[in-house]
Amino acid sequence: MKKALIMAGLIAAVGAMAQGQFNPSNYNAKQKFFDVDGTTALGAGFQVQFFVGTSADPASLTPVGDLMLFTNAKTGAVTPGYFGIGAAAFTFDGTGKFPQYAPGTTLNVQVAVFQTAYSSFAAAFAAGPDSKIGATTLFTVKLTNPGAEPPDIPAALSGITSVRVAPAPEPSVIALGLLGAGALFLRRRK
Repeated sequence: MKKALIMAGLIAAVGAMAQGQFNPSNYNAKQKFFDVDGTTALGAGFQVQFFVGTSADPASLTPVGDLMLFTNAKTGAVTPGYFGIGAAAFTFDGTGKFPQYAPGTTLNVQVAVFQTAYSSFAAAFAAGPDSKIGATTLFTVKLTNPGAEPPDIPAALSGITSVRVAPAPEPSVIALGLLGAGALFLRRRK
């Protein structure tokens, strides 16, 4: 019985250390997010949502963490174009809003931006041209180890790109695009 308890404690301790982290801010990368005009930095009225996974297919990425505003997490001041300043690192520990990924894991990441009137990127996209949305290209982040001695500094979003929001496409435009693609496919088969 004693050996079983020691083994269970060891497994729990090792499992607790098997968590990677990254810094959820675009500030260090100096990649601002802009409004439709390409010059006005986003601020109040916009938020970002992170999507991560080990697959390079953007459709397979999972939303993680809380929605982030374009503010300094410590002071509450608006930080035009930048999000996550002063925010706690995203720690992938298998609890709450984060799946478990070990330190050293390379994650594919995409950051989506949309107006605060919507609860998620999907809801903003579904609203059509009444909403403004945008997303980074897919980039990778190698997770660091918060349990190291001394603790690793959270990995920065060094591969993040600047984003300019645009009105979400209208559902009828998407339907017409799919109809056209289907027609091309049928024509090709003949």
